[in-house]
Amino acid sequence: MTNTNLGPKMLDMLTQYRAVPAMYRALTGLGAVKQCAEKDVAKILGIAPENVQHVLEGFKDWIKYAMSDFLHYTSKLLDSDEFEDSYWPRMSEEARLVTNLEPFKVDVDKITILDMGAGNAPYRKNFRAANNKSLRYIAVDKRYTRNRQVPEVKNVSLTLVCGDTESYRLAHPLPAPNVLFLANFLHCLQDIPAFFEEILPLLPELKVIKILEVKPDTALDFCFDYHMFEHSRGQRFEAEQMDSILNSLDSPSFKAESLGDYHVMLTVEL
Repeated sequence: MTNTNLGPKMLDMLTQYRAVPAMYRALTGLGAVKQCAEKDVAKILGIAPENVQHVLEGFKDWIKYAMSDFLHYTSKLLDSDEFEDSYWPRMSEEARLVTNLEPFKVDVDKITILDMGAGNAPYRKNFRAANNKSLRYIAVDKRYTRNRQVPEVKNVSLTLVCGDTESYRLAHPLPAPNVLFLANFLHCLQDIPAFFEEILPLLPELKVIKILEVKPDTALDFCFDYHMFEHSRGQRFEAEQMDSILNSLDSPSFKAESLGDYHVMLTVEL
């Protein structure tokens, strides 16, 4: 059996680990953490959110045991440093799930892309293949260090900026981006409109914004609200939230296109 055949089952297995801590948080958490976990557990079990506590109460000690077992294995594994560099390679593995390159096409003459929270910038290959010409790529991420190398992509001129929006501002002069690319980025923010208010004045040549996000109701989406809340106190970003962004951009509309089974690309042309 090929990797393609096994792919969907593997993705299910690799995301279902979130269920145990989500059930535990729904059972024992407080405030917004509890509410977020309850929402995802209700979705998992296919029940109304108001019935979650009643169901979990019948399994409360089993849930606590499962969480204890979960933490036991985690603490043993964390004694090793072998997981420190796994995040970037995982990004590349997720990027391979994209099967439709059409949404990566950009109708500008000299493409210069600013990728916020880029990691190892795996989607450079998609932009290069979709546009079939050389391009400049500015990747911003807090994880860049001298010891972390980003592989080259042919005909893509790469500039790395370690940090965030403020770091990008201080890194000038840089080539002026005409494309802003945000891949699995906005759901990590607590205040999405504030991000655009901060970044847009720095991009006077901007023509296109492309936002790549996980599709709802797919394996990658499993317990996603709870997962992101625990990671960054962020929120799920969905197409419905585009209205506030479009208002800040003075742009009338956006286009949503499927990238395959697991991702969607939202495109705003300015």
